Amino acid sequence: MIRRPEEFDSDFNLDTDVVVVGAGPGGGAAAYVLASAGRKVVVLELGGHFSPKDFTKDGIDALTNLYQDGGQRFTLGNAFFVTMFGKGVGGGSLVNSAISFKPPDKVVKFWADQGNLKDFSPESLKPFVEKVQKKINIEILDVSKLGRNNTVFKEGLEKLGFKGGVVPRNTLGCVACGRCFYGCPSGAKQSVDKNFISKAMGAGTDVYTYARVSRIDINEKTNQFESLMAVIYDPKTLKTKCRLTVNAKHLVLAGGAVGTPSLLMKNKICNSSGQVGQNFRCHPSTSVTGIFDEPIMGYRSVVQGYYSDEFFDKDILLETYWAPAGMFGLTIPGMGKGPVEVMKNYKNFAGCGAMIRDESSGSLSFEGEKVQIKYVLNERDLKLLTEGMFRSAEVLLAAGAKTIYADNPLKSKFESLTELRNFFDQNKNLGPDIVREGNHGLGTCRMGEDPRKSVVNSFGRSHDIKNLWIFDVSTFPGALGVNPQVTIMTLALRGAEYLDGNFH
Repeated sequence: MIRRPEEFDSDFNLDTDVVVVGAGPGGGAAAYVLASAGRKVVVLELGGHFSPKDFTKDGIDALTNLYQDGGQRFTLGNAFFVTMFGKGVGGGSLVNSAISFKPPDKVVKFWADQGNLKDFSPESLKPFVEKVQKKINIEILDVSKLGRNNTVFKEGLEKLGFKGGVVPRNTLGCVACGRCFYGCPSGAKQSVDKNFISKAMGAGTDVYTYARVSRIDINEKTNQFESLMAVIYDPKTLKTKCRLTVNAKHLVLAGGAVGTPSLLMKNKICNSSGQVGQNFRCHPSTSVTGIFDEPIMGYRSVVQGYYSDEFFDKDILLETYWAPAGMFGLTIPGMGKGPVEVMKNYKNFAGCGAMIRDESSGSLSFEGEKVQIKYVLNERDLKLLTEGMFRSAEVLLAAGAKTIYADNPLKSKFESLTELRNFFDQNKNLGPDIVREGNHGLGTCRMGEDPRKSVVNSFGRSHDIKNLWIFDVSTFPGALGVNPQVTIMTLALRGAEYLDGNFH
């Protein structure tokens, strides 16, 4: 069941088989597997538990309740851009666009070769991928239900002869309200709280909300995890309600690319390789806005409903996108009356962009609860982002856009394909200022079979502490190139089954 701070006013202890830190895609999937196998499981979640009625149009509430650090995490390096991480029971699945791509075969093979991963291939992962797809209800919506922001993108792709398709999404009865990033008010998004977490609770799992882990205790003689301490806090005042000590036979960390390395670094454990907090990747992205003569009304469209993998061999993925007006306004170049005048055409906007599979990398450092993310984009990735911006604008112009706004330092406005192509023929690297965001942070506790070069093995088991496991996006050896939630759940199912079979 869900346990809330108001239930407690004094410190207490729990004994369990497995304690899971984090109730997002990885932690939820792992809790489901272990609880279904008869293991006693306790889940600790930094955020709260929400229902559709809690999800409103209030962006401040959404950022405060559903995003870590209020959505105000940025990279520091040659580019300064936001990188967002969800929180709450459901984690990032509460605020993503429900995009549910399976792990790309070429990336799985690359990871396996790079890390010499055992029993790790598209074929060996396939049964777990299929379990995830069934459990979270991945569906392909009919094009007629996507809204004009997506169909106009489709038309542009077809005119250019580019491949494309409807984005697979974990939804059930999506109403295309365009508010995925603020939580799904209709309840159509099949986020982790609705499937893996609910099934785990049905098997006896308790989920403690607003619980911040402060200490992990390791037995120095056996070098095994024994217990952890967490603070349960009041979400309104942020004051401590009580302290919780959990004694368990196994510890599963699923706090994501920042939360998991933060715990390991603060407790000075599992880092004989020196790789904890290193190798940060984030799928940098750029976007363009097209203005059409006809009303597009993207706010009545699926947020990200159509994609093109025409350039995926080059590590570029094109996707539609939509955002509330306040967020969209930030993408219009210029200051003062210029952007204000452009925003008067809001109902005629269409939006799309490019996400790349980056080879750039960064590192994390911590001061208290605050994280600093250092990340430098290399020339290869800057060129890919530049091409991604060009291809995005090309698609919308081919679809009939009269004006394209592209946030870049040299030229921000295009009104014809000829003008666009002439510009990008002369400019192959527009520099880091074109990066709009870099979500899907990953890689900070990477997997591999060599303990000198990795933090966990291919099943998520720590090389240093054998009853400590990591089942989240931090274990990815490198960037995935597509939205990661299905891959996170896939690896968590696989790892949790292995844990259950090696429980002693």
